[in-house]
Amino acid sequence: MRKGNESRGRRAIAFGALLIGFGLSGCGGETQSLTTCEPADGVDPVCGFMNPEDLALLPGGSWLAVSQMPKGLDASAATGSVIAWRPSDDRRVVLFPPPVGTAASVGTGPRWGDPACVGPPTPEDFGAHGIDVVRLDSGETALAVVAHGTRETIQFFEFDWTADGPRASWRGCVQTPEGVWPNDVALRPNGEMVVSKMMSAGSSATGVLEAARMIFGMETGYVLSWAPGAGWNEIEGTRGAAPNGVAITADGGEVFFAEWRGQRLVRVRRGEGDRVEVDAVELSSYPDNLSWTPDGRLLVAGQVGDWSELIGCAQVEEGNCAAGFEVVRVDPSTLRTEVILDHPGTATGGVSSALVMGDELYVGTFSGDRVARVPYTP
Repeated sequence: MRKGNESRGRRAIAFGALLIGFGLSGCGGETQSLTTCEPADGVDPVCGFMNPEDLALLPGGSWLAVSQMPKGLDASAATGSVIAWRPSDDRRVVLFPPPVGTAASVGTGPRWGDPACVGPPTPEDFGAHGIDVVRLDSGETALAVVAHGTRETIQFFEFDWTADGPRASWRGCVQTPEGVWPNDVALRPNGEMVVSKMMSAGSSATGVLEAARMIFGMETGYVLSWAPGAGWNEIEGTRGAAPNGVAITADGGEVFFAEWRGQRLVRVRRGEGDRVEVDAVELSSYPDNLSWTPDGRLLVAGQVGDWSELIGCAQVEEGNCAAGFEVVRVDPSTLRTEVILDHPGTATGGVSSALVMGDELYVGTFSGDRVARVPYTP
């Protein structure tokens, strides 16, 4: 295991590589932030979060899992967390890490993931990022978390309910291949998963180089698959400029990923024999996380604006990024797109995720203090 100071440096590289690269190129812009928490332009924010980068629906349909991503450029910042949030009464329960001095809950069943991956992680090894929640074929509910720290891992928790409310018990993990900096994860009911490699992990020089590659729209990563006994494999046809959010069909036949710098949603599926079919649709945003709607369509949340505005997002220390955003609904069969929310960033901004729960659409941000909601029409 690497030493803690190297861990902090690595997180700084991971979350701040793009900002560092732009700073060196002299293209930094003025920071724009929202300091009030008031509804605007049809969007209603709920504040008191820390960088709620990704959202996932929990069993029962009234709670959300929220990944609170740490501030990567501040080595003294909190290391992130995953919480359960009930919007109806704003109740919030920390799922991981546990309170200081309290041991993590560990499940009693067989380990999930790679037996060689030890845990549960320490708070310093839990820079939470992308998440997914899936009901497994075994009947258990799995919560998967991309974790940045002394190692790059996917952490697995079993989600269930107690008399006091929601609980997550650690069940295992998988370490990503050397040099892979993961962004998002999507699980299948059989326990297999796909993970996006947004860029390479490594030294400070690596971070700056990767940022420069993103600026010019060059290839920085790809999507990997993992299965018990099979390990990691790159998925053919998924190389691109900053692969970000991922989604997979329940049968594993189709994989979708958001090519952030390429401003595309890409679909990869197996054709006849070993033939791989790759299709893509262009987007006007920088697409981030993906989610499924109740009727089987995809939602793509993405930032809108020029580079200087996005740099400003990374520099926001209080309040919320004010960069505009859009949410696009996509038919997975035809890749026909429909913009269902186009917002100028007056109530929230820098949006990185969108999720339907009931008759509302919830959006999270990679740089800010709020989750926002708006009425949803199927």
